[in-house]
Formats: sequence, structure tokens, C-alpha cells
Amino acid sequence: MTVKQLENAIDRISAVEGVRMEPMYLKLDVLALYYVYRDRFDMVVQEIINVMEKIVDNPSLGEQLEYSLKEYKSYHFSSPGQTVKPQEEDMRLAHRF
Repeated sequence: MTVKQLENAIDRISAVEGVRMEPMYLKLDVLALYYVYRDRFDMVVQEIINVMEKIVDNPSLGEQLEYSLKEYKSYHFSSPGQTVKPQEEDMRLAHRF
């Protein structure tokens, strides 16, 4: 792992138009992504960017969360190279608009 690779992923994700993120949590999430998806990290980062852009274009995507998180929706998707059945996606993006 190189610091440059992590910085590049953070820069790419934070550059998505129409999205605001807490910088510290973004850094922690990118680091966790690297440890989980090390062998396909760049592809996973690109898929996350694609999903973020898709949600910006259509904020109604995702399922409403409950309880204290009912302002948020959760959009589930599969990481690149992962073959799963529907409802068994290995990634999710929580969002609110």
C-alpha cells in the first residue's frame, strides 16, 4: 500500500459533484476499503464513485433506514469481481438528501 494510492482514492471520491462527506470518516473508510479489497482496490473505488454519481442523479435510490437513522437511505451493491445473488451485495452506501 502506498500513501499516494490512498490519497488518490480520497481525492477521487471527494471530487464527486453534489456530495459532501466528513473528511475523517472518508479517510477511515478508504483505509478500511484498502484492507478488505486490497487486490482490487482501484476497481472498488471506481465502483463507489459510479454509485455515488448514480445516487446524485437519482436520490430516491435505496431503502429507508429506521429509528434514529430514518433520514437516511441505504443503497446496496456488489463490488467489482464479486458474484452474489440479489440481496447478498457486499457493499452499501448510506446517504441523505
